[in-house]
Amino acid sequence: MDELDRTPASTPADPRADALSLVLLTSLLGGLCPLSPIPFIDDLAVRFVQRYQARKLLASAGVTPTSEQLDALLRAPARSAWWTCCSMVLLYPLKKIFRKVFYFLAVKESADLTAELLHQGLLLRYALDRKHLSPRELAQGTEAAIRFNRAMHLTLQRTDSGALNAVLRRFFAGSRVLIQEAAASVGRLLGRVGFSRKRPEGEAPLDERALRDSPAVASLTQQLAAALEGDDGYAERLYAAFDAALREVDQGEQPALPQSSGPTP
Repeated sequence: MDELDRTPASTPADPRADALSLVLLTSLLGGLCPLSPIPFIDDLAVRFVQRYQARKLLASAGVTPTSEQLDALLRAPARSAWWTCCSMVLLYPLKKIFRKVFYFLAVKESADLTAELLHQGLLLRYALDRKHLSPRELAQGTEAAIRFNRAMHLTLQRTDSGALNAVLRRFFAGSRVLIQEAAASVGRLLGRVGFSRKRPEGEAPLDERALRDSPAVASLTQQLAAALEGDDGYAERLYAAFDAALREVDQGEQPALPQSSGPTP
């Protein structure tokens, strides 16, 4: 995993290594949500995993974020309210049906969600590591979270992630038995969390040990790490693009703040 770091090689006890392990685990977890056998929970589950990942990374830096800070940190690009409403009413049921019938559709969505959470986690971890997002700034409200969010989305707009997404799709398509076994474990675990949109963020713990103890999840997490290491220089390019985007944000050249929150449905 050293390629993902600009800092010296990490030891197992190094907080940076723990943070990277968390990013890999939660990215895989989010990607498995669409494959969960428990119906109609996957979109809520992805939102829960996204916010859980951010809360844990911030906690490793000594920050307990408010719900408003998480909203600002993870806000997604704005979309037309008309299109969002129509897509939820008309396309959502069809998406669910076809995704269950055609496995390759679920694989594509799983790969895309994994990539989304992976980028979010790597950039948040990097920003905290490099003090681009400091506990003192976060303690003052949502401005620092908004700054990170703008830089993150500008970075992702300019990052060619096609090769990584292709690797992730092969990863999900080529490990079908393990994927289905891991998705079943994830579905059972998330079903016990009892998360909801109204529940306070700090009241929905996730049993990471149970996840890591799952042979299927452990094997897939190792494969995901290997897939990332195989893409030479990707993380370095991502971090460099983020540094450039952050400079633009600080100079007032950033795009408008996104208005919707949560992962892309």
